Amino acid sequence: MEEYKYKVLMKNDFEAIDEKALIYLYQPIIGLKSLSVYKFMIQESFIMKQYKNINFDFSRILKILSIKYEALEKCLKFLEAMGLVQRLSNKIKKNVIVFNIFRPLDPIEFFENTIFNSALRKKIGFEDYEIARLIFSDETNAFSIDEGFTDNTTRFYDVFSYLLDSKPSLDSSINFSIKLRKSSPLLNGFDENIILKTLKEKNIDIDVKNHEQINILKNVYSYIQIDNVELANLLVDAYDNKNKCFDKEKIQILTSKFIVKTSNKPSNFVNNTSPIDIKLNQMNSLTPELYISCLMKKEFDDNQYNELIGKLRNNYVLPDPVINCILDFSYIRDNKNIIIGNVLVIAEKITRKNILTSFDTMKFLKEGKF
Repeated sequence: MEEYKYKVLMKNDFEAIDEKALIYLYQPIIGLKSLSVYKFMIQESFIMKQYKNINFDFSRILKILSIKYEALEKCLKFLEAMGLVQRLSNKIKKNVIVFNIFRPLDPIEFFENTIFNSALRKKIGFEDYEIARLIFSDETNAFSIDEGFTDNTTRFYDVFSYLLDSKPSLDSSINFSIKLRKSSPLLNGFDENIILKTLKEKNIDIDVKNHEQINILKNVYSYIQIDNVELANLLVDAYDNKNKCFDKEKIQILTSKFIVKTSNKPSNFVNNTSPIDIKLNQMNSLTPELYISCLMKKEFDDNQYNELIGKLRNNYVLPDPVINCILDFSYIRDNKNIIIGNVLVIAEKITRKNILTSFDTMKFLKEGKF
């Protein structure tokens, strides 16, 4: 466990609706334990606001919440991925971590965020999702770094990619005109002017008033959070000049390939640089269709593999990260081939063991218990 001190700062004031949003929209995704850590951090921010120069030892959190270090780190990553917490480290004061605390998105913003909206729907199911929509119907209708610190905040796909649809759409499911809170860490560093200028240099002219296309840029940025110029260059090939809009299917392919590429580089995230974490990020970030494309180094268009993935999802009810681990293992073991029979044998064993995470799958395959 790393020994360091921490400081907590509240970046914006809470409103009455926030507690309700945390319970019905955020808690199903992050879990009760992560929500407890979040509320503890809020109280810590009040203390530090009163005593401005005070820093606490990290062990304080572990003792008060009766939580282990590894479990706390997991909770913090969940909170970071949902834009509730931002973690900053200082190159000079290496033993001091700053946690910036942000209020949750307004319900309209949450439902308009394609990634969060999709994750909630997949987590709680259609019926309870519709109830959540109903609960906030009145509220939604009513809504018309620190210097010297480095942002070490976890991105959404690093921990919640398994909640995304196998082919997630970047369309909004609600016809609201989104107004994302500028202070949200999800859009920290986002500069639409730089992105639009870079795109214009590539002969792609997008009107700043075209909210649909701007929202797509925001959605992609909040998903992978890269440099504005790099984001623009990434999306050049996804623009449909004929229809004057982004092709969302191409965006899904391009962003997934970007994740694979960057997952092979050292991570900036705290305690996330080990080979196993890099591999897990890769397993958790791609659909099996795209992962096979990467393995075979060609576009995925094989019907037999399509049927295989469908069977693994529907008959064996395996999450995509688990499927990716099975495909990866089979590909290596069978001399760069995906042999369907062998894959199904492994899938049967994993289903019987009730293994549902990429980490547990990799551990099981490494032990060779099949």
